[in-house]
Amino acid sequence: MCEADRFNEILGKSTGLHRTRNWHEVFLGFDKMSLMKLIIYVILLSLTRIAAQTDTFFVNTEGQPSSRAEAAYYRVVSGRPPEVYVREYFPNGKMHRVVECESYQPWVPDGNYIVYNKSGLRKERGQYVNGKAAGVWTWWNDDGSDSIVGDHRNGDIPFILNKGGFTEFNWKPVYFSREGKGSPTVVFLTGLGDPQFTFFNIYSRLKNKAQVFVYDRPGLGNSQVVTTPRRVDSMAVELKRLLKQQNIQPPYVFVAHSMGAFIARSYNAMQPGEMAGLVLIDPAIESQYREGLNLRPENERNAYKARYTSLLARTDAPYGWMAEARQTLDFDNDGWSTNGKIVKDLPYPNNIPFTIIASSKSDPSIPFSKQDQQLRLDYLHRLSAQNPSIKLVETANSGHYIHHDEPDLVLAEINAVLDKLRR
Repeated sequence: MCEADRFNEILGKSTGLHRTRNWHEVFLGFDKMSLMKLIIYVILLSLTRIAAQTDTFFVNTEGQPSSRAEAAYYRVVSGRPPEVYVREYFPNGKMHRVVECESYQPWVPDGNYIVYNKSGLRKERGQYVNGKAAGVWTWWNDDGSDSIVGDHRNGDIPFILNKGGFTEFNWKPVYFSREGKGSPTVVFLTGLGDPQFTFFNIYSRLKNKAQVFVYDRPGLGNSQVVTTPRRVDSMAVELKRLLKQQNIQPPYVFVAHSMGAFIARSYNAMQPGEMAGLVLIDPAIESQYREGLNLRPENERNAYKARYTSLLARTDAPYGWMAEARQTLDFDNDGWSTNGKIVKDLPYPNNIPFTIIASSKSDPSIPFSKQDQQLRLDYLHRLSAQNPSIKLVETANSGHYIHHDEPDLVLAEINAVLDKLRR
């Protein structure tokens, strides 16, 4: 994390006006250049704010809704390196500026917060303690029509309080939520280590059109830890038993993110004919590691391998995440993981409505990111060429979590699959 007083230095570099004095003192002189500098500064600042509006949300540190003028703002600053972020807060009416570097989860001053979306509606409400979300939080979907409440009693992953229920599964409580009516039922499968509420902004809006079923796999979210290996074929068996236990009959439309695609493919192989439609969101590809290793020169391969071995060596990861990672990131000398071996010979479904939504966005700060992303896209293009049932949708506006970055896109593609099935 950068120190806050580096803001002046960063601002100087971004405007091209290198200086040793504080930025607010630069234009106070009475030399002939002062007016020109002031004009340049105002223009650059205006352009920066205009370019950054799409990344704006508003926060009130007192835990109450506030007007736009009173609210704080967060923005990715135009023209600066992508790892540099600026947050400005107004606790007790005083501005507090934080400059951050290379952080996926920027530090936030302690206090109560309400976060607003781009439409000015509430998005999140809760408390930060020691820079992390703590206690009870509420999340609203984009149109504000529904909410989910969770308690951060077990660290980063909240325990859901106001939705769904529990069923006993292998003598352990498993959390699920079933809402809406109609057929087919839309079944959501999260990626590696993710709880079900990662899809909340999708299924809370979809439940008016279809029955939706979400659940926390054992060891994730609200569901208790199990000691059995977290292989995707075992997860597919668990899902079948859970659906049967809750008397949720096929047909199903599966919506799967990342590693969830492995579970969907395993389920389809075990229960042919039950999957009526499929939407994959930036799906995991079993050959990605192998191909990524091969495209790198010899002197870069050890660093590539270390990215994955370091993840498996984490001591701060939740148990459920680590249990799934041990079967998904445990690449052998041939480049196959345990879960990759399970699905590598499984065919994708055909003759059903089938959409793949893929991110084409790369991260210039990560070596070989563009090449790795192109490997994924090449694979998906080959797959869609071989399987006429597949509709491939690419987006450059989202990272891996497309359902977070572009929920409307994901929702539209799910609805398109449902519409095809109901004709």
